Amino acid sequence: MMQQLEAIQGGGAMRISPVAPCNLKLHKQPAAPQRVSLPGHGVTVVNPRCRMAEPSGKPAPMGQKTVYKDSWMENFILRLCVRRLGKFTGMSTTVKGYDGFVEVTRKVMQSRSPLLQRASSMRMLHSAVPPWLLKIVRRFVPNNQKTAETFAAATLYAEWLVGPCEVKEVEVNGVMQKSGVLIKKCRYCMSN
Repeated sequence: MMQQLEAIQGGGAMRISPVAPCNLKLHKQPAAPQRVSLPGHGVTVVNPRCRMAEPSGKPAPMGQKTVYKDSWMENFILRLCVRRLGKFTGMSTTVKGYDGFVEVTRKVMQSRSPLLQRASSMRMLHSAVPPWLLKIVRRFVPNNQKTAETFAAATLYAEWLVGPCEVKEVEVNGVMQKSGVLIKKCRYCMSN
């Protein structure tokens, strides 16, 4: 069974760490390369980076809102999430794109307890992924270092949702692995 994750915010960045008891330390490492290669895994991921409208191509300084250009596919996924979350919570919005997603989630946060918020989110996610697919993943995807590193590299494709991020080397139960994800500037937090 996969470890549950929680987000820990601090110092203008967010990192994801396992909730299960383990010794996790974030180690400094150079900025993320354009290509992420996982040795021994046969996986090379091209880092697509965020499509930001900033002239420099980098996030705006802390305290200033970074402007993003979402693709039609990203807008489609956001609309789908907003509709499904609205179906389970009764919340809706006329605002489109990422701002609409933020508005609906804000309404959910204001009107529900943290436990009900989590239940609504889980129902939405489970409705988006067929139950048979979850069973296959749980059965055939092992819970090991290789899987954790692959999932960490895959999060680079969700930068449009969370903001610019990079894979970091972390220590889990005394073993160094590239399964940490550092969110440099959280898009959702900056939208609130």
